[in-house]
Amino acid sequence: MKKGRHILTDLVRGGILGDVHTFYHNTLVRFSLLTSGILQIIGAVLLAIFVRSQQSIVILHYNVYFGVDLIGEWGQVFMIPAIVLVFVIINTLLAQWFYGQQERIASYVLLLTSILISLGSVFACASIAFINY
Repeated sequence: MKKGRHILTDLVRGGILGDVHTFYHNTLVRFSLLTSGILQIIGAVLLAIFVRSQQSIVILHYNVYFGVDLIGEWGQVFMIPAIVLVFVIINTLLAQWFYGQQERIASYVLLLTSILISLGSVFACASIAFINY
């Protein structure tokens, strides 16, 4: 029973995700979250500017060997930033949990992965915007 009270005390004091204050005040955490956020905004703005809402059908995927192999409605292009945002949020929550468990390197790897995923989504959004412009 003593162990149960210890877990309950940990949940009340630090929460499931650990100490939120020290996590978000870390310089590497701030840099990676800011970079991921800026890259997400760049990708969404590229799509908003270059993909016209008046277009009934837009190209969603282009392959060098086969040409256009996926088309859809204009609103479907925003699925890329939305899915990447979900991944970044999940990675941030996992990184916060690892940070609270004193696993700083695992936390930093997850945050670096968020930057790389966001960078890949900017390239995907830019190519979709370029193809449909």
